[in-house]
Amino acid sequence: MVDSSILVEPDDGPSAVDVATVLVNGVHYPVFISGLGGLTTDAWGTQKVVQDFSLFHGMFTFDIPPSMWIIEENGTEVANAASTRATSISGHINVTSGATALDTCHVASRRHPRYQPDRGLKWAASIGFKGANLDGVLKAGLITEEEDGAYFKTIGDGFLYACILSNGVETHAEKITFPFDIDITLGNIYDIRLQWRGAGAIEFFAGNPATSLLELVHKISFLNTLDQAASIRNPALSASFQANNNTQEVSLWCGCVDITSEGGNIPREQYGEHSDNNPSIGSGTAVFALRNPLLAPNGKPNTRDLRLARIAIRADKKSIFDVYQTRDATSIVGGAWTTAKIGSFVETNHTMTSVNTGLMERFSTFRLNAGQLIERENPFSEAIDFFGVHGDYIVVVCRTGIGVDVDLSIEWGEEI
Repeated sequence: MVDSSILVEPDDGPSAVDVATVLVNGVHYPVFISGLGGLTTDAWGTQKVVQDFSLFHGMFTFDIPPSMWIIEENGTEVANAASTRATSISGHINVTSGATALDTCHVASRRHPRYQPDRGLKWAASIGFKGANLDGVLKAGLITEEEDGAYFKTIGDGFLYACILSNGVETHAEKITFPFDIDITLGNIYDIRLQWRGAGAIEFFAGNPATSLLELVHKISFLNTLDQAASIRNPALSASFQANNNTQEVSLWCGCVDITSEGGNIPREQYGEHSDNNPSIGSGTAVFALRNPLLAPNGKPNTRDLRLARIAIRADKKSIFDVYQTRDATSIVGGAWTTAKIGSFVETNHTMTSVNTGLMERFSTFRLNAGQLIERENPFSEAIDFFGVHGDYIVVVCRTGIGVDVDLSIEWGEEI
């Protein structure tokens, strides 16, 4: 018979396996609890379990998919297929700075996978820092628009550095002393893990060629060191690769990359919707435009990604409407951009004077009979990504129709 009182007494201090005791029939029996620290069980003594959840991952088998990546050369965004400095070669991405002094090439994920509170955030990739011994700078890791990040860096001296960027300032650039032999110009596996919470530790890992296992090679601890300032101002970070020429061309390559939340889940998004009525619309008229602006209201890079959920259109006459997406701000002329809802960065415009659909990509068409309502929604939002990121526009244009009265509604989720 089991005693009515069961006593669980975990050992003090961190260890790989903590030992607790359970009192049964007057006898203390050991219970082994895997994990470090004092929170290896919940409030009831049940073993905690953490499962990784991938927020973003990418490969470069055939190309550098423009639906997932943005390429900038010398600070100007270029079409992925037109880039000569970021290319897919033999299944990997090759990023080279360019041959002229001060040339740059930056590749960043469109998405800004957001840190999920009380979860670890982990970046993992395979990297070869081919230009580590040349006069240039290479970076690989989590970096958002030269504002915030945690990443590996080379500066031309043959060493690898662990770096932290916050609010546009590189607060840490610490040389890594590897506990094993490694040639960073050759391909290896690297991880960065953020404890974060604004004040937690950030750890850097590399693969040990002798064991094929990842090992901790550097740690930057912020615990009990900060005074009213988070270690990284904005933890919504892109996967990023950078090559900057000081006086020599430098390059790196990557096989694949992943950003994972340790114990996280599908990101929670805040609902957004805009409805509009446009009377007497005619062929070629832009009915509605939505944009996720490049900058937040405070002038910093906008890292709030939005997921398109549903578009609904009703017309009182037979007509056709096309829906486009673009990143070219010059394709939309005139009108006023207004904030869609309080607290949101998303802006809408229904008074454009003209649009250039030749600079846009059509992704949906609504063929309407008189009085008909058609709704289009993401058929599988958990598996099919349709994100509008900083600098993205969605535009609805009437293709055919005369004096059409149209009602339109667009819904989205904003990752705040």
